[in-house]
Amino acid sequence: MEITTLEQSVQLSLAALRPPERMSVSDCAAKYRRLRNRGAYEGPWLNETTPYLVEVMDSFSDSRYRGTILVGPSQSGKTDLLLNFVTYSVMSDPADIFVVHMSQIETEAFSKTRVDKLHRDSPQVGDQLMPGASNDAIRFKRYVNGTIVQFGFPAITQLSGKPIPRVFFTDYDRMPQDVDGEGSPYSLGEARTTTFGRYAMCIAESSPGFPVVDVEWQKSTPHQAPPCEGILSLYNQGDRRRWYWMCVRCRFAFEPTLSLMRWPDTDDTVEAGEACWLECPSCQARYREVRSDLPGRKEMNLGGTWLKDGQTWTSEGEIVGKPSRSRIASFWLHGPAAAFGSWADKVTKHLDAQRKYDETGSETDLQTNVNTVWGLPYTPKSQEIRILPETLKAMAQNYGHRVVPPGVRFLVASIDVQSRRFEVQIQGLGTGNDIWIIDRFSLSLSKRPDPRREGQVHGLRPFVQPWDWRILLEEVLQKSYPLADGSGREMIIKMVVCDSGGGKGTTANAYSFWRWLRDGPGRKDADPVEYETWDADTHSRFQLYKGIGKRPGYRVKITYPDSGKKRTLGTEDRAGAMGEIPLLEAATNELKDQLNNMLTRTDVGSGRIHYPDWLSLDFYRELCSEVRDEKMEWVKLGRKRNESWDLLVMCLAICLERRSIGVEHIDWEHPPGWAKEWDEGNDLIFDPSVERSMAVQAPKKGPSLKELASKLA
Repeated sequence: MEITTLEQSVQLSLAALRPPERMSVSDCAAKYRRLRNRGAYEGPWLNETTPYLVEVMDSFSDSRYRGTILVGPSQSGKTDLLLNFVTYSVMSDPADIFVVHMSQIETEAFSKTRVDKLHRDSPQVGDQLMPGASNDAIRFKRYVNGTIVQFGFPAITQLSGKPIPRVFFTDYDRMPQDVDGEGSPYSLGEARTTTFGRYAMCIAESSPGFPVVDVEWQKSTPHQAPPCEGILSLYNQGDRRRWYWMCVRCRFAFEPTLSLMRWPDTDDTVEAGEACWLECPSCQARYREVRSDLPGRKEMNLGGTWLKDGQTWTSEGEIVGKPSRSRIASFWLHGPAAAFGSWADKVTKHLDAQRKYDETGSETDLQTNVNTVWGLPYTPKSQEIRILPETLKAMAQNYGHRVVPPGVRFLVASIDVQSRRFEVQIQGLGTGNDIWIIDRFSLSLSKRPDPRREGQVHGLRPFVQPWDWRILLEEVLQKSYPLADGSGREMIIKMVVCDSGGGKGTTANAYSFWRWLRDGPGRKDADPVEYETWDADTHSRFQLYKGIGKRPGYRVKITYPDSGKKRTLGTEDRAGAMGEIPLLEAATNELKDQLNNMLTRTDVGSGRIHYPDWLSLDFYRELCSEVRDEKMEWVKLGRKRNESWDLLVMCLAICLERRSIGVEHIDWEHPPGWAKEWDEGNDLIFDPSVERSMAVQAPKKGPSLKELASKLA
């Protein structure tokens, strides 16, 4: 509002001079905070709804501490801590607050949605805003008692500058943990508060977001968190408090956590969630979410308490033991105690995520569930067991030498580009997304004649010589493999996926080859080799690939590089893609997680990898050549070769891409023609006694491979 009268001016001046009302943060929230969540709850803030937050809030104003850390799941009320702290600073204890969200967009959204809503829903707080639009901006709020609330994001320009007494980090583990090379967000925020001594407070809240980096770690104290980046590393620096319940039957104190959740053994995840319970680890008493014969979650929370590391809660209700001491009050709440969200939904989501992992090997949903729903750090499956090459070789089977074994419905070729060779691997795919290794070979000789040596050819140089890529037409794209049933029939390759990166010039050469597959040899083509077997539309079975090391939020995606560029009139940019060439981008870290989980599977139809017994140990060494580093990214061990590993990752990527194959969406009872049983009209199978070119030629104007196969009959 604007000041329009002398009376309003005097009232504001008196309000600024009014002595603060001394009270705790939790009491202040109960007195002044109002909630208006239509369809849920409307009314005053009730500390009894989230009793575990009371001690957390009150540590904000405790002069014994310089920081507060809360680790907790979603739907536990963590974000309300900040709104209650703003309420406290405005109504009781004036001091500036700097709020740091994960990004600039999230920061502005939080200000406009959550803080502005606080002003609307809690009129006594909203009335304390200074009049004038300049005092109620997106990034800046000024109140009549002198409090200023600023909103920022983790950048060095935001986290350095003038001192500020109170800094609050929300959703801390979704922030970069090294801000522009200057250190962690918390350390930078804490540095801004040091000038204020005992009145300083730096707060961070978040669910865990970083995986456990050492699976062999053993805790040295009962409440110590495993080694992780982010919020749990801050928690370990504090006095390490955990939320406990007391069993009403045996009087044993325990933490309500995922490991104590139980559910019936059923394939129906919804049914399992609806029937779940939490079990006392001492007497196995069953606690349901809602009170039945025993107290429910609400009642157990009302009787719960925080224990510092070193303390215990006796059956008589006494807290004994020497607590750890720190200038940071740190708290860790687990998922079952979170006041909002039903146990049924949480368990169902957990089982669905576990099922997805079992079916696909992807850990993304499972990790998200463990982190955000249950408030726990996640241990990647790849870290639990280190796979040895000898272990994989021992799983090899005798299903023939470079033949298509029973169960394979279609073939995929993967190509890795090296400076003087192409590494090629042929994989077969079948029901349940099982993978068979069919062939593995190197291409190292080109077709370019060497004039210095009669009858000899140059070695391949894919990074340098664009013509050398054309050998892939006959040696891979037009290759076929005999079926293992002795019928004499053969199977052609459904899709070929090829890396587009490498040394300087590799990408340009890859793009040129794709255009050549599409357009064919031209009149101005100076290639000394004639390619009489070229067929139109072969490019539709050839997919260029690029791995994305970071986790981009998708597993695979087709992009069109440089699609916004225009050619200069009269010129032709043969190096750029110019928006015409599809490029398969793949999140390699996620796909490598998935592949690692598949390597040792033994059940047929589970996404198992079948290894032929003729492969050497070197093949398996390449599969075990990468490990996760401290940032949980896959890295190569020294100078070890890793082609087998990379080629299988490419195979997964092309199979997941829906327009190419979409293996996760195939109905194996009613598959497309190219994925049918051998004797049910599989479009990729042909009789070599028929003219071979007809079998490998892709259709020009859209007929399916099934229609092509009918021509061969």
